[in-house]
Amino acid sequence: LAPTVLKTLMVAAFLGFSFEERILVNVMMRLEHQRRQGSPLSARPKQDANAPTMVNKALNQAVREGIVEVSTTPGHYLFSHDKLLSSFCTRNQDEHGAEASGVHFVIAQCYVDLKGVNDGEYAYRAAQHANEAASLFEIHYGASALVGLNLEAADYCMKRSVFYAAAEHLREGVELLARNGTSWEKNYELCLMIHDNLAEVEMILGNFKACRTLTTEVLYHGKSQEAKVKALWNQISVKLAENQVAGSIQAGREALKDLDVSFPVKVNVIHVMRKLFRVKRMLRTKSDDRILKLPMLNDTCKIAIHRVLVHIAVMSIMEDQEACTVYAALMLMEKTLAEGLSQFSSTGIAIYALAEASLGNIERAYRYGQLALTVAKTVKCVESESATVSLLGIAVLHWKQPVGGLVEPFSRAFSSCFSVGNLWYGSVANANNLFASLVSGGNLIELEGKARYYLARFKEYNQEQLAFWTLPILQCVLNLTMSFDNWRDATTLTGDVIVENDFFHFCDQSHYIPLKYTVLLLKLILAYHFRYYDVAEQVLQQMTSSAKVMRMHYVFYTYHFFAGMSYIALFREKRKKIYLKKARYHKKQLQNLRVIKCPNSEPLVQVLLAEELSLTSSYLLRYETAVATAAEACTQANLMQHAALVYERAGFVHAEHKQVKKAEECFDRAMSLYDEEWGSKAKYDWLSQERQTLLKCSQQPTRMWGLRIEVPQTQTQTA
Repeated sequence: LAPTVLKTLMVAAFLGFSFEERILVNVMMRLEHQRRQGSPLSARPKQDANAPTMVNKALNQAVREGIVEVSTTPGHYLFSHDKLLSSFCTRNQDEHGAEASGVHFVIAQCYVDLKGVNDGEYAYRAAQHANEAASLFEIHYGASALVGLNLEAADYCMKRSVFYAAAEHLREGVELLARNGTSWEKNYELCLMIHDNLAEVEMILGNFKACRTLTTEVLYHGKSQEAKVKALWNQISVKLAENQVAGSIQAGREALKDLDVSFPVKVNVIHVMRKLFRVKRMLRTKSDDRILKLPMLNDTCKIAIHRVLVHIAVMSIMEDQEACTVYAALMLMEKTLAEGLSQFSSTGIAIYALAEASLGNIERAYRYGQLALTVAKTVKCVESESATVSLLGIAVLHWKQPVGGLVEPFSRAFSSCFSVGNLWYGSVANANNLFASLVSGGNLIELEGKARYYLARFKEYNQEQLAFWTLPILQCVLNLTMSFDNWRDATTLTGDVIVENDFFHFCDQSHYIPLKYTVLLLKLILAYHFRYYDVAEQVLQQMTSSAKVMRMHYVFYTYHFFAGMSYIALFREKRKKIYLKKARYHKKQLQNLRVIKCPNSEPLVQVLLAEELSLTSSYLLRYETAVATAAEACTQANLMQHAALVYERAGFVHAEHKQVKKAEECFDRAMSLYDEEWGSKAKYDWLSQERQTLLKCSQQPTRMWGLRIEVPQTQTQTA
């Protein structure tokens, strides 16, 4: 290579694997100016008209030699292989040695001049090179300038969810402050910003001890409530990240006290009714349009109060403190109407919608749910929007929208939460994404891949303890996609992912009632699918006491459906009328939703009606019509697993009535749907075995679904 080309590439190696031509030209001019005139490093040279041409020619030759390539981004180049870059870096070390910091300093200068461009990327690159030449940069610009540059670089990284890189720059800034003896008294604002941001990043990365140390320092040195706001929130977040839900609620109460807001120690019905009366009175004069036109809050403390109230309301749901949830939501609604909208008002309105739904006011709940979504889009806060979408999806939107339609919003909420480092809400959104996919007939193979991807994301941030919502769902999916020697094992959530008893112990210890309910519901689904009705009955007895916790949740439909189906099967086996009574109760719960035209209940009602008709042999013709109606309703709703279940049950019923050909047709349809649409290998294999057993036993009296039937020899041969 010509000397000019070699020199150009050696300087380019300082810029990194990918570099920009105009930055390279600027650096080359500065270095040449310094060499010729011995000018100090901080001096800016005059423009050299020949420099761009010389650099361009050198790069063109390097492209022809295959050393660098033209990037798809205009004006950018990249080395053809990382080993080429390594060889130039090694040569730089050998030839420049101690002078390398001078080159890094010149590069940092070039990026500093342009750092207002490119959305912070140049500030990030300037900080990288300035840290390599820290001593020179401090001499010419001062330690505070270098700390500020690292703060800008960290902000750029945090916006892109690159938290490890953000932590490196913030730690570098804190070390610089300590090394130069910069105290809180000398540069209060800079110390406050860098300690606050580092505490937040350390919390996201799971370094809770470091986060507590930094937060304590901020609370000690903070001169005002505004200065302590972020530290107070970090204290709450650390408790939550450690799965201390009750502790995080208490931290929220203490934060409100520090912000001069009174919150009852123990919320009772009187507190709730008083607050509800005030809010209702305020809402009489506020249409949705007037609420949307409320002024935006700029007061840091008031915004923080809104955020803490949202946290208390949501976490109280986890602790089954219904009164506390409603009170916090009403308090936030009152403050929003009186003071104006904040970034967290949408979540407050969403929780208010949830409260309306719990009182049976579905239309009002849906109205305020839509208003919450509109407010979330207006204020444009990623954290608040993701929490709003999750809450509304869980408890409000499903009354008017198919559960399958919630999968995409939950997925979006998960991505949004991770982008801002709110991993707890991300874990909730991710679990609901998976569960909504499962109960709405999502393909199990794809579902397993999604679940493992989510687990990998939590592992990436050292937050595997927050993946507890995902684990039982993944285990249930695995049980439905693998084969078992003993099918009773398929009803137990013990396998490669979790041990059932240990997980129940964790739920009881952590007071995660909704999580325990979800795990029991998964067991109920498995027990019914594999016809272990004794297990289903035990699970239903356990679920009865906590059923009210999930009465507004979209799992409402799944619970009542499988409870009804299980009780019909138990009646078929034991002929006790109490089971039929219970089955009809659960069917009634779904039928009642016809009034509000809920799209999720009707297909399930049709399946339960068909199953009830199957109990009486004189209704066989009506049963066949009901099966066709139920299967069609499930297919139109994309509930392919339920359509398969309809055909499976029809196969057994036809077999009971010696209609072998019809039974075989129904079994074929069911197996096809289980295998091709739902992706359940376990159900396919189980049904294959059941069919074989049915045919083997057909030559002698056998007990099928609680009924004695005789299958003649001629029909066996035909089958």
